Amino acid sequence: MAHFEDMAIAIRLNQLSAKYLISGLMWLICLSPTVAVCQIISPERLFGRYQQFVWQDQHGLPQNGISEVVQTPDGYLWLAIAEGVVRFDGVRFTAFDTGNTPEIKSNNVQSLLVDRSGTLWIGTNGGGLSRYRDGQFAHFSTPQGLSDTHIRSLFEDKAGNLWIGTDGGGLNLFRDDKFIVYSTADGLPGNHIGAIGEDGADNLWVGTTKGLARFEDNLFTVFTTKDGLAGNNINKIFRDGADDLWIGTSGGLNRLHDGRFDTFGASEGLKSNEIKSIAQDRDGTLWFGTNEDGLYRFKDGRFEAATMREGLINDNIQAIFADQTGDIWLGTNGGGLSQLRVGRFSVYTSADGLPGDMAGAIFEDQAGGIWVGTDDGLCRFKDGKFTVITAPDGNALRGISGINQDSDGNLWILSNSGDKVVQYSEGNSTVEIVRDKVFDNRAAVTRQDRVGNIWFGTSQDGLHLVQPDGRETVFHKKDGLADEYVNVLYEDREGSIWIGTRSGLSQFKNGGFMTWTAQNGFGDNHVLSFYEDQTGNLWIGTHGDGLFRFRDGRFSKFTAKDGLYDNLAFSILEDDNGNLWMSGNKGIYRANLAELEDFAAGRRAFVNSFAYGSADGMLSRKCNGANPAGIRANDGRLWFPTIKGVVVVDPSKLDGQPPLVAVEQVSIDNKILPVGQTIECSPNREI
Repeated sequence: MAHFEDMAIAIRLNQLSAKYLISGLMWLICLSPTVAVCQIISPERLFGRYQQFVWQDQHGLPQNGISEVVQTPDGYLWLAIAEGVVRFDGVRFTAFDTGNTPEIKSNNVQSLLVDRSGTLWIGTNGGGLSRYRDGQFAHFSTPQGLSDTHIRSLFEDKAGNLWIGTDGGGLNLFRDDKFIVYSTADGLPGNHIGAIGEDGADNLWVGTTKGLARFEDNLFTVFTTKDGLAGNNINKIFRDGADDLWIGTSGGLNRLHDGRFDTFGASEGLKSNEIKSIAQDRDGTLWFGTNEDGLYRFKDGRFEAATMREGLINDNIQAIFADQTGDIWLGTNGGGLSQLRVGRFSVYTSADGLPGDMAGAIFEDQAGGIWVGTDDGLCRFKDGKFTVITAPDGNALRGISGINQDSDGNLWILSNSGDKVVQYSEGNSTVEIVRDKVFDNRAAVTRQDRVGNIWFGTSQDGLHLVQPDGRETVFHKKDGLADEYVNVLYEDREGSIWIGTRSGLSQFKNGGFMTWTAQNGFGDNHVLSFYEDQTGNLWIGTHGDGLFRFRDGRFSKFTAKDGLYDNLAFSILEDDNGNLWMSGNKGIYRANLAELEDFAAGRRAFVNSFAYGSADGMLSRKCNGANPAGIRANDGRLWFPTIKGVVVVDPSKLDGQPPLVAVEQVSIDNKILPVGQTIECSPNREI
């Protein structure tokens, strides 16, 4: 008996199904300190939107050849390999084989099936059939009536019957704990059964090495190349959402539509003749795995290919599984397990129309166009496409570091090739230069206030104020400005101008400056960004000194030691869910406004922040600090410039329905409790 003065309880979760607990599954996998991490293989995106994550033997996968991938209702992935059946929880691989599971009689697992009750069926090569249900394994073989211990395919029909295809023993039906065997004697074209499926009329289709058979009214009707099949050796049968049957053969791909076999090949973009696997994702796109010719997807009547040349980990795709989150899982022959994941963020690069990938300032104009300044030029995003904008002479506007707009609709462009005021006409690809070389001193930031004054800050000559009548006033440190190097300007709802400098914060109000120092709660911090939230709080982002909130004349500070992901904030944006979003050199991160308020009030000891980076679709997590360094567009989407394109996130679409959580293990003070044991415990109570 153990007596606990202080009781510590640890619960280990199935982390694949609990992926919503932190910022995405890939953060969980890639940052786990207890196991070798996965590989993020391709720096670019497969099919324009998918990143590839790969697990191989060095990451804990027992063997790199995978012939089947399925998922049970508790969230686990199960993999068929030549060394048993493997359960994957998102971090750890657990193998079940002849060495630790007596009910598995052969390690060479060929096929897997999860039936509608959640039971896992395991077909082996030489070891018969195994079943995993409610944590218990069972075994079936020839003594129970199975015709052959070499199993190649498994299928559950609409009525809930289990069909087993064997490698020489014909077709087995398992119903009411009994096996019924069908063979060539019953009309099958061959006894080697490689695939089983069902059509929209509930007829069973059986693929053999000698043709395809339809089982209807207890009779088999045989189809071969003479009837339009691309090949007689059938590898896969798949029914899509439109009730068409797709038949993958060693000689090509067929679709059974309206009673006719259509053949797909090179003219439709499919260069492979041997189809090994087929799946359909939640968007209706069909995926095809081939033998040595990579992965294909069928969309809008055309096939698109991804091979090792495009960054695919392996060209022999034996298994495809499309999960409910939109991810595509691939089982390869020698390349391990691959996950194709659509990032939470959309990324636009030069491949999408940007003039260059090094993005700087980003701005939304009065007409809803998004302007992006890059090192290589300026562009505008409207109606789903980018238009590169040039000067009247056709030359690119390069090195854009700042974009703003005045009340007359003129755009103020700051660049290393000279500051300009320009006008843009809708539908045009050029701008009219209203004024060139606007500032005598290099401007770092511009802003027009509500009464029409133009403010611009420089990197060496302080703050300038240009009134509507053209009169200009220059402010320096002697006038109360915190520093001559001005990074950012902001006008709050009361009309005050906030000036963020390299070494401090100033406020211009009622014709004079108030500079905030260490004595009044701020210090000589390097200010990068401002944001005033809906309640009137002013948030201030700094370069390494954390996040500040200004309210009622007082500052509150939040840093990494308080739970903030980063002490740097190039930009601060607010979504409709009560979160602040910041960007920095280490990625994009968010924190909940209510938690920040509670921390400032002393009601909590830390804040939670959620970070996003390459695992969420960013090609680089390094953002850029321009003016502006981020925007919230009119549609609610957030835009951030990075060194590899522009990142866009829709906060309203980030969080879906949380998946189920599976508890794998419970321990109390490092003592693991036996499975199934029920206890009551509390501090100072013996167990």
